[in-house]
Amino acid sequence: MPLVAVYGTLRRGMGNHHLLGGCTLLWEGWIRVPYQMYASGFPALVPCADERRIYVEVYRVDSATMERLDGLEGYPWYYTRVAVDTPAGRAWLYVITRRDLVRRIQRDWTPVEGGDYTRSVE
Repeated sequence: MPLVAVYGTLRRGMGNHHLLGGCTLLWEGWIRVPYQMYASGFPALVPCADERRIYVEVYRVDSATMERLDGLEGYPWYYTRVAVDTPAGRAWLYVITRRDLVRRIQRDWTPVEGGDYTRSVE
C-alpha cells in the first residue's frame, strides 16, 4: 500500500482530514524538499531553487483512498505527485508544477515561510 505525505487540509484537525479516515498515521515531522509552500484558502507546494522545510503527516493508504485524494487534488491536471523520502519511507507528495499555475501562485498567493500550513491558518 502506498504512503502519502500531507501538509495542508488533509492533516489532522483540518477540513479534508476525513478523507484519510481509517488510514494509519506512520510519522509526522519536518522534511526538506525543493518546494516553497504558498496558501490562498488552501496550500500548494511549487518548485523553488533551494530546499525548504515542510511539516507533513505520512499515512499508509489503500487504493480507494489514493483515488479520493487524487480527486481532491485534481491529479494529474492541477496537482501532480512526486516521491519524497521520509523517515516512514518513500511517500507521495502533491505539488504543482504546471508553469502557468506556478506563476499565478507565486504572484497572487501568500508564502508560508514557516513551512507549517496549520500554523498559518491559526
